[in-house]
Amino acid sequence: MTTPTTFPVRKKILFILVLCLSLPLGTLYGQVPVTGIAVTPDVATVTEGEVLQLTATVEPSDA
Repeated sequence: MTTPTTFPVRKKILFILVLCLSLPLGTLYGQVPVTGIAVTPDVATVTEGEVLQLTATVEPSDA
């Protein structure tokens, strides 16, 4: 008979294993991971009826 903690521990180990194995696979298929996202403007005040355009920049640019 297994203890109640056996399944959660196995599930966590499996999750970590899958996560570790899947991270490098993205680079094998030409995918570049995103390392940062910047949104401008970072501070703004908008009143009712106004429109504000936000611009997002992804780093690195080829991600």
